[in-house]
Amino acid sequence: MTGLLRKITSPRSGLICLTMYSRRVNHQVASAAPATPNNTPIVDLVIGLPQARTRPRERTVVAEHRLEQYRSHVAAAVLLIRRFLDLATCGVVRAGMDAGTADPAEVLDAGIGQREDVRRAASIDVEPSVLDAVECQLDAARDQVSAFFGIALTGREGAGFLRYGPGGFYRPHRDRAEVAAWPGAARRRVTAVVFLNSTEFTGGVLRVGGQPVIPETGMLAAFLAETVHEVTPVYGGVRDTVVDWYLADGGSR
Repeated sequence: MTGLLRKITSPRSGLICLTMYSRRVNHQVASAAPATPNNTPIVDLVIGLPQARTRPRERTVVAEHRLEQYRSHVAAAVLLIRRFLDLATCGVVRAGMDAGTADPAEVLDAGIGQREDVRRAASIDVEPSVLDAVECQLDAARDQVSAFFGIALTGREGAGFLRYGPGGFYRPHRDRAEVAAWPGAARRRVTAVVFLNSTEFTGGVLRVGGQPVIPETGMLAAFLAETVHEVTPVYGGVRDTVVDWYLADGGSR
């Protein structure tokens, strides 16, 4: 990881859960470059407003069901929950993806469409039973995620399933935006990603605010939707995830 994390003693402990992704309309492109150096402004291509990163500060991470605080060299709060989904459930979801219908994942820019120079992945529709199993946990976790981030979350956009094959990637982007093509993107407050596998591929690292999140099968990673993040290129194998967005002022569920 860039910038070794240093553990700070926390007086509290607690259990926080969360989960998953959304339909084919996804994220707003924030940069066409594969990486952005520290202290360099990150320019939003849609809104066109440069937003410089702030100085490093203390952030909170949940791991192994214990609340811990770390000092990070990036300005991004990341919630991690290991073993959020057990191995058997991850296998069932991946099998559902194998049997599902795949289409190229799209991006939200001035409009909605495919841009292989920005994103290369498949969005997969799964059977209702698989979708329901994922969304049940997602709904049950909302209040806990709301408390962690200090935001009154009132809905979510809907769970979806992404597969990155060899050469798949997603350049730096934000998930929250105000664009006419997708009004609902302005209501996104927290992005949630669940890793369905971790050892069957190389590359494909989720980077949040410049910080790499090392994947573990069944682990959940959640962060504020306006945070710049990316998926680095997959060099081999297949990377499967489930993602969703919690909303602050209502949603489809």
